[in-house]
Amino acid sequence: MNASFDSPRASPRRGLFYPASGSGPRKGFTLIEVLAVLLLLGILGVATQAFLPRSTASVTAEGDRLAAALRYTQGRALSDTVPWQLDWVSSGEYRIGRTGSDWVRIPGGEDDSHTLAPGISASPATTVFFDPWGRPANASGNPLNFDLTITLSDNASNTRTVTIVAETGWIP
Repeated sequence: MNASFDSPRASPRRGLFYPASGSGPRKGFTLIEVLAVLLLLGILGVATQAFLPRSTASVTAEGDRLAAALRYTQGRALSDTVPWQLDWVSSGEYRIGRTGSDWVRIPGGEDDSHTLAPGISASPATTVFFDPWGRPANASGNPLNFDLTITLSDNASNTRTVTIVAETGWIP
């Protein structure tokens, strides 16, 4: 008989990378190693978050939401015979409605007005009308002959502009 198959011998390669059975190097990571890496990544994430500017994201998000509200108002005007408007209650709050009618609930919101995030304001905070062809118009219903630009800004001088192109009503 061959001695290597008959008697159980201790593997000459025991240690951290070789299990006791002597079957070769182990494959994969242990649970403790995976948890240690996840813990380090979490600590790094928290540490780097403190250095990222937060207000830029708020101004950008509010600008995107304003552009969506303007597109919604324009779409409602296109499907109606009466102009629709986005009216600024103040430099930090707006609402949408059919001209001469009640205000409607703003999509994605729970109310008929939307208040901008704290510290963000709009300039100029002027009422925006859309005629039944989707063009930006004045209060008399006459199409505007200039592009209308609304600038959102915060206390940290971060800005986001939303432009409504005259004659076409395109909101880039």
